[in-house]
Amino acid sequence: MKFLDVVREVREERQELDRLVSGEQNFTRTHMHSLAAHLKLDPQIFL
Repeated sequence: MKFLDVVREVREERQELDRLVSGEQNFTRTHMHSLAAHLKLDPQIFL
C-alpha cells in the first residue's frame, strides 16, 4: 500500500468518526467491530 493510500484511508476514517460524533451517522455494531479490528482493539471497549 502506498503512503498516499494510507493517508487517504486515515482521512476517510477520521471523517467517518467526525460524522459519528456530530450525530450525522449512526454507529452500528458492525461499525464498532470493524473499527476495533482495524485499531487492533477488543470490541468490548464499546459496550
